[in-house]
Amino acid sequence: MYKILLAEDEELERRFLRHLVENAGLPLVVAGEATNGREAVELAELLQPEIIFMDIKMPGTDGLAATRTIKEKNPALEVIIITAHGEFSYSQQAIKYKVADYLLKPV
Repeated sequence: MYKILLAEDEELERRFLRHLVENAGLPLVVAGEATNGREAVELAELLQPEIIFMDIKMPGTDGLAATRTIKEKNPALEVIIITAHGEFSYSQQAIKYKVADYLLKPV
């Protein structure tokens, strides 16, 4: 089983992502949920997931800053950015941090 961390500030989006992961028919389990980037960094260290679904725009530490911190500590961890923001500058930063994918909402 691959452990997934969901980092999304909107509850409805988190619930939807959880539903997608749990019903994908794949060896995936949601190990935790973060509502902001700071929580994502803390939970990534605590839970050691293999994959993180990360929103960009979250209160406090945003998803790109959290991704940078997480990837510095664990470069093998796969981060998939999920965002409603299709701006090219966000995509450029995500590529710089070596994210696995960049998906636009709605997923």
